[in-house]
Amino acid sequence: MTFTALSCARAGEAGAGPPVMTAAAGDAMMAPPKPAALAPSAPGGDALKSGESQERGGIERKIPEMSHGDAPARPMMRPRLSAPDCVSARPLLATSGTLRHTGQRLAEGRPLRILAIGSSTTEGVGATAPDRTYPVQLEKEIERLLPHARVDMRISGVGGETAVQTLARLERELAAHNPDLVIWQVGTNDALSDVGEETFKTLLDKGIASVNATQADLVLMNQQFFPSIRHKARYERFVRMVQDAGLKKRACVFNRYALMRQWGEDSADTLRAMLSSDEFHMSDRGYACMARVLADEIVRAAWQDHVDTSAM
Repeated sequence: MTFTALSCARAGEAGAGPPVMTAAAGDAMMAPPKPAALAPSAPGGDALKSGESQERGGIERKIPEMSHGDAPARPMMRPRLSAPDCVSARPLLATSGTLRHTGQRLAEGRPLRILAIGSSTTEGVGATAPDRTYPVQLEKEIERLLPHARVDMRISGVGGETAVQTLARLERELAAHNPDLVIWQVGTNDALSDVGEETFKTLLDKGIASVNATQADLVLMNQQFFPSIRHKARYERFVRMVQDAGLKKRACVFNRYALMRQWGEDSADTLRAMLSSDEFHMSDRGYACMARVLADEIVRAAWQDHVDTSAM
C-alpha cells in the first residue's frame, strides 16, 4: 500500500478518486524506475533575498516584478529526482497532468512565479528563522533539482486564518501578481473551529475557481496531522473535503495529513522531531522534509506534463 503525496486530476477527468491516506513503513510499493540520485543538501542556512518584508500577523515575502526585458534562464532539462530521505515510503503521483503551466514555464526557461498562501504553516510558525519556513526551502529545493531554473516565491501567510479570510487575500494576490503556480494551504483552522462543512466546501470551490480563471496551476495543501486531534471524525472529513474538491476541480492535492501521520506510524520520536514544542505546528525538520517532498512532486509532475505535451 502507498500513500499519495501529490494527487492531480485534469479538468473534467472522470473517476478521479481521493488519494490513499496512509502507508506503513514496510509496505511494498510500485514506483517508476529511479533516476540517478542527487546528492542531498542541507536545508536552511541562507539569508532571505533582498526585497522581502515582514508584515504584522504574518509574513509576506515580496518579489520584483518581471519586465519584458528579463532574460530567460536555460530551458528545463530532465530532472534528476531521488526519494527524499525523510520519508519511509516513496510518494507517488496518482494522476499526472495538471501542472501544465508550471511545466511550460520551466521548459521555456522562464522564471517560475509561485504564490504560497495560507495560515500559520505558510507563515512559518514553529520555524526558528524565516529561512527555515517551508516556502523558502521549497524555492531552494526546486532550484536544486533544476539547477538552471529560477523560482520567484511570494509568501503570504497569516497565522490563525480560516478559509474565508485567506480567500479574500488570495483574490487580491492573484490580481496583483499573476502567479504561475499557487500553493494554497487550507483547512486546519476551519476544521478546528465552528466553520460549517458546507460553508467550507463552498469556500474551497470559490478559491479553486478564482485560481483556475487566471490559468495558473494550483496545489491544495491539506491539514496537518498532530497527536492531540479532538473530534477526529470531523477533522478527517475536512481533510477529505480538500482532497475531493481539488480532484474534482482541476487542482493538485498535496496530502500533508498522510505524510505527517506516516511519521507518527514510523515512530512517536519521528513525529515529535517533526513538530515544534507546541506539538501542533511543524519544526525546522518537519518544514524541511515537507519542502523536499513537495519540490520533488512538483518537479516530477511538471516534467511529466512537459513530456506529454511535447509528444502531442
